[in-house]
Parts: sequence; C-alpha cells; structure tokens
Amino acid sequence: MSAAKSSRQPPQSGIDEDTRHQLATLARRSRARITEFRRDRPTEWRPQEVRNPNGLLAPYFTDPDAWELIASRLERGHQVEVVELRKPPGRIGYVMMIDIGAERSM
Repeated sequence: MSAAKSSRQPPQSGIDEDTRHQLATLARRSRARITEFRRDRPTEWRPQEVRNPNGLLAPYFTDPDAWELIASRLERGHQVEVVELRKPPGRIGYVMMIDIGAERSM
C-alpha cells in the first residue's frame, strides 16, 4: 500500500470525532431522522423486528430505543463504515454492525 493511499484511509473507528459527535446528536433529534421509504431515498428501518435484550416490558426495539442505542454506541467509539450511496447518488451513508447479544427465550 502506498503512503498516499494509506493517508486517505479513515481512522480506526471509521469516522472522525466531529462526525461521530454530529451523528450521535442527530440520532437523538427526532426531527433529523429519516426513516420513511422514498424512491429517491430508499430506506429500510424496522427496529420493531429486532429483539431488545434489555426490553423488560417491550421485547422488541421501539424507534426511540433503537436511535438511543445508535447514539450511545457512536459515543462509545463503535466502528462505523462509510459508504457511498447509489440513491441519492454520490451521497455518504454510515453503517454500524451492532451485536446485541443472543436472542433470549420468552
């Protein structure tokens, strides 16, 4: 790998601290969240289908719980992958793979 190429690599956590802070802030701001599907901005958001290992009263994530998980993991330095979106073209997206533990039996 050349020095020029390695200098363009993202930090170990995938994004810089300013971006991480901005994303955590936006995740906690309900008006900043985009979760509805549109043709020009396809989105797949279904936290209600994911078991919440800490959900005592609600066994599945709610929208606010899912966003809070994202914000808290961002603040703790969780790995974030930066991807270029196809729709809308040229825009940036952020991907986090979060292990929430084994499914518990009910």
